[in-house]
Amino acid sequence: MQIEFNKVTWYSKWGALILFLIVLPVLTFYIGREYQKTVYVVENNSIYIAEETSEAVEASADPLNATYSIDDEQITLVNGVAKTSGTETRIFGEPVKGDLNNDGKSDYVFFVSQETSGTGIFFYVVAAIQKNGSYLGTKAVFLGDRISPNNISISNGEAVVNYAVRKDTDPMTMSPSIGTSKYIRLENGNIIERMPRLEEISNLDPFDKSEELSIFMENDSRSNTSNVVGYIGRGAFSLNLPNWLADHWKMSTSDGNHYEFYPFENVNRSSFSNISVSLTSLTEVYNADSRYDYSLENDKNIILSEIFFNSNGDLRIYHTQQREGGLIVDNFYVDGNSMTARVHFSAKESMYSAVGPKIKEFMQGIGKGGTPQG
Repeated sequence: MQIEFNKVTWYSKWGALILFLIVLPVLTFYIGREYQKTVYVVENNSIYIAEETSEAVEASADPLNATYSIDDEQITLVNGVAKTSGTETRIFGEPVKGDLNNDGKSDYVFFVSQETSGTGIFFYVVAAIQKNGSYLGTKAVFLGDRISPNNISISNGEAVVNYAVRKDTDPMTMSPSIGTSKYIRLENGNIIERMPRLEEISNLDPFDKSEELSIFMENDSRSNTSNVVGYIGRGAFSLNLPNWLADHWKMSTSDGNHYEFYPFENVNRSSFSNISVSLTSLTEVYNADSRYDYSLENDKNIILSEIFFNSNGDLRIYHTQQREGGLIVDNFYVDGNSMTARVHFSAKESMYSAVGPKIKEFMQGIGKGGTPQG
């Protein structure tokens, strides 16, 4: 068959139709998608910073219109307010300007409140981090229910958030009267809380500072760890006790699988718990590692997770820490000879920075025992 040029045929019509309806749209879509990986798309006063993946990170030209993560829910503010599923989220007070990541650009930190149909008004602190002329919202740090926000200051890459809470014995109907602070810094694009140093604690009452703390402190010039060595769990674990515990605390047990360390001095304490040790048989599926993973997956309000070694460097200690009300709660998991131990301790947030390192010192004195006896 001789090919005739410049003649419109039925198959040339179909070819043109396929080219314009299928090939060109697909090619245009592919080019457009690849192009948007390297550019900014401006839409409704928001900038979407394109990533190598298909999912973009949303930023905003205004901190009051950015998206923040509150209790694992993405909340987008519009002029500082958002209403979703019966919950109203709004900015409280004015955003405070400062540099949280030491890049010379101004970021913002501010209070937000969330109110539902119930009686609670839950307060958080969030940050808006400046990047390429726009702002990325962070995860929120929870402050409390019906607290009284005070002020925020930013200095040396850290924000100090001041607010008032109630005494533990006060009903929710009473106004907050106890001043407290959270120390906030930026890490991996989100704000996290730093535990206060002892010199930063201003709301410990004189009882806490003197009598109550004394049973954690050294009272002589001996080394930090004494030569007192004992065994628990029928020899499953050895104990090398720090001086403060050897001098001021004693141990009791009811069945050889549950132990309590508690002060023997006549101190009317109220700010911390006993050191509680629970032992369970060690198996391939029930051990310190599995209990640690379970805690990370199921415990709420985890603020710290870490793995460290005992003083001899031959035993792994798994540690999770969470916030419950006004308490910091520690759980440690460790495997001994045929037994797994869970060590539990809690203390008021206001004094945790003073006693928390002492509990870790106690844990570092734990070792694997010899052959269990009896």
